[in-house]
Amino acid sequence: MKSVFIFLFSIVYLQTLAQAVPDYSFAAFGLSNDVVKSEEITYEYSDLDNKYIEYEKIVLTFQNGLLTEKLDNYSGLYASTTKTNYTYLNGNISKEVRTYSYSGTATIYTTNYIYKNGKLTEMNYDDSEGKITRCKYFYDAQGKLDKSETRNSIGELINISDYSNVSNEKNYTQMTSYYYGGNLTATDVNTDTYVNGKISSSQSESLDYGEIYYDYEYDTHGNVLKITEDYLDTEVNDYEYDTKGNWIKCKNYSDDWWMGEVEKYKFRKITFKTGTSGSTAFDQNFFNKFPSNVDNDLAEPTTPKQTLPDTPKSSLNPGCEGNCTDGYGTYFYADGGSYEGFFKNSYRNGSGMYSFPDGSNYAGNWVNGKKEGYGMYGWSDGAVYCGQYVSDNRSGEGIYIDENKVVKGGIFKDGNFEQTFYINDNGTKSGCISGDCNNGFGKIIYSKGDVFLGFFKNGQMSHGIYVYTNKDSYIGEFSYGKKHGIGIYTWSDQSFYLGMYQNDTYQGLGIYDDYNTPANNQIGEFRNGSLYLKM
Repeated sequence: MKSVFIFLFSIVYLQTLAQAVPDYSFAAFGLSNDVVKSEEITYEYSDLDNKYIEYEKIVLTFQNGLLTEKLDNYSGLYASTTKTNYTYLNGNISKEVRTYSYSGTATIYTTNYIYKNGKLTEMNYDDSEGKITRCKYFYDAQGKLDKSETRNSIGELINISDYSNVSNEKNYTQMTSYYYGGNLTATDVNTDTYVNGKISSSQSESLDYGEIYYDYEYDTHGNVLKITEDYLDTEVNDYEYDTKGNWIKCKNYSDDWWMGEVEKYKFRKITFKTGTSGSTAFDQNFFNKFPSNVDNDLAEPTTPKQTLPDTPKSSLNPGCEGNCTDGYGTYFYADGGSYEGFFKNSYRNGSGMYSFPDGSNYAGNWVNGKKEGYGMYGWSDGAVYCGQYVSDNRSGEGIYIDENKVVKGGIFKDGNFEQTFYINDNGTKSGCISGDCNNGFGKIIYSKGDVFLGFFKNGQMSHGIYVYTNKDSYIGEFSYGKKHGIGIYTWSDQSFYLGMYQNDTYQGLGIYDDYNTPANNQIGEFRNGSLYLKM
């Protein structure tokens, strides 16, 4: 099944109410009006432990009928914590402060809501470095919400949304959103339809993915029962409720074309003004009532599996080890080449590494079997290219280091230089020591000794090679100075991560390889820096 990143839903807690102004009331979370706290633990199956283990804990705290704090803890090798505090004005959200903590560091993101005459006029998102994304809201002559417009910190148009049959900022029949992403024309158009304030269907038209249609079903308490994608089930929830109608047990099933079938079990403890219900402990009886349908050891017979002998794959015995259809695997080709990485529809798609018969290698992004997007290519003679690809060819901005270690930046087309930039140090010991570190190709040395060589946009790193004083390195894409997009981070001990980043954090499909302790290797989908789905 197809799926676009803008439709990846955490369906139990990600709100599906129609609203320009977010609704953080009891009803938005399907809770009764006397709840003061909700504690939820998500359990996922671990191949290593051969059982379901705690993966995520979410704690919601309410006061006067509104959410005041959300605490989200991820477990695992890349454990992280996100704490969000909410402030209100006349019952409407006025400020959100989100603190993301990972590996001993904390980053703060702030969203402010501005009102005029009781109506929302602007929403500002501060990414912690002073770069503010602004969404402005516009009203018709009758004072009803007409459209909203979002621009990034440098004024580029990101999104325009049109609203139909509006009763107020939280209720309307339809919202059509056009996504520009800084382009002159919209690349995606989404049309969401609402019934009684909840999304009932969604249709996406994308230049990359074509048309996708979603349909939603709810229980009587407003919790999502099912989401279908192009009329096939992509999300299904089975609940058990307390006497007040709050769900306290949930089996969550998802089937995504990229990640395959995944099941999670969620258990909640609800605290009321007087008394409690439910428990966050794993309930084996609930599991027995709604057993797993996904292939894992817990759901299989306990008798040993019969395995047939198989010749290891190689050029003499070509084929796949792993999942080379829709997942992660290694494919050995008859010509002596091999590919290890992610597959979709039997094509190389996503992050992956290809070793060619002549000794050269490519690590980076793939689309339908071709090098596309950002990647790193190394020739057998020691030459290296780091930059952009289009349909298997070097095309766009890139860095070329020849076999004699001469560094050149360039604009490429169909694999060849169209424009060349050389490194010529200006004699300074720090700061921009060569080239154009504002909007071009340059080299900069930071005060602590870190070095970046690559391309800049508006004074910020865009993509290139970053070398740390501790000998770690990162080659890949940046956004506003943070690792964002695809890249490869290599530690001084030769461990590495190859995959997607968002705001300096692992986010999306990725490969973590621990050079010294292979048991710590992690492959799959990462969210907020932690492995979300193992592959």
